[in-house]
This record gives sequence, structure tokens and C-alpha cells, in this order.
Amino acid sequence: MLYTTIRFPKLLIHSFLVLVLMNFLALVGHDLATLLFHHRFEKSDSLILALFLIWLMFALHNPRYQKHTSS
Repeated sequence: MLYTTIRFPKLLIHSFLVLVLMNFLALVGHDLATLLFHHRFEKSDSLILALFLIWLMFALHNPRYQKHTSS
């Protein structure tokens, strides 16, 4: 029978990298918008969290993060 389990170390490393990258892009985008429009915008982390959760749901179903074992 074929069982699939999730490769949590790989998923955790990639999740951390994705979260750091998304936060960095949000900070740079916030600074660029402030610089271009000369108006201070409110920064919200809820969009980053929502995008991260969507990425996580797709990553859990991706075969790259699943370990195939047969017994």
C-alpha cells in the first residue's frame, strides 16, 4: 500500500523563506508607495498572512513536499 507523508523540514524551511521574502517585499513596496505618492499609507500584515496561508495550502498538496513510502 502507498502512503504519503509530508516532509516537514523542507516545508518549514521553504515556509520561513517565503514569509521573509513576502515581508521584505511588503516593506519595500510600502516605502516605494510612500516615496512615489508623498502620502503615508497604513501597513497591514493581514494581506501577507492571507497570501502565506494560500501558498501553504497549495504547498501541502504539492508532490514536492510529500514523501512516498511503500510497505
